[in-house]
Amino acid sequence: MEIIVDKISKDKKHQFWNNKIYQCQRLNIPHTLYKNKAEYLKNKHKHTNDYIIMTEYDYNPVMVREYIKHDSSVGIGLIIFDDGIFITEPWKQVIQNNKFIGSYYPHELDIDTINKIKTEAYRIAKVMSITGYRGAAGIDFLLNGKDVYFCEVNARKQVSTVGASKVMEAEYSISFYELENMGSLPELKKSGEYNNSWKITLVKNKFYFEEYK
Repeated sequence: MEIIVDKISKDKKHQFWNNKIYQCQRLNIPHTLYKNKAEYLKNKHKHTNDYIIMTEYDYNPVMVREYIKHDSSVGIGLIIFDDGIFITEPWKQVIQNNKFIGSYYPHELDIDTINKIKTEAYRIAKVMSITGYRGAAGIDFLLNGKDVYFCEVNARKQVSTVGASKVMEAEYSISFYELENMGSLPELKKSGEYNNSWKITLVKNKFYFEEYK
């Protein structure tokens, strides 16, 4: 039951990259796919500790992925051009009851973990690029100690992109949004350091950005 989208438009391809089944198929993430809810329920006993992705419609496919034990989660932003890929610094995410409620930077991650995150993000971005994806996206990862695991692709700019853009402005003298609109990846040279901190917090269904020293 593979989703094939090679011949559809760019906008549609962006939509498909928001589909978690498509993500797992394209990125070779181990998973089990059932054709509908009824078939899954017959096999439910096999997946007591797994992560279930189910739509509200009983006739739609049900995907099961192994649950990854983790200490924390991080996000990272990227922009895919015809001639290259730009990847931001990662940010730590705040998750409560399986719901994203904010993020912050600096992330207090060691350099080895950061390199693992960026390497995996680049690998995923290359696959996205091959399918014709262009523009901004975000990728979430789960961390278990120093181990890095793929969580999901968000085929769009994320709330935390605001903070990542602040770091870019200080370090490269260009914002995420300015870079995205350039159409091609220029040669970027680090021109400064970001010496502040930022956090994004969800309050009454609205996200608030705060930057501080």
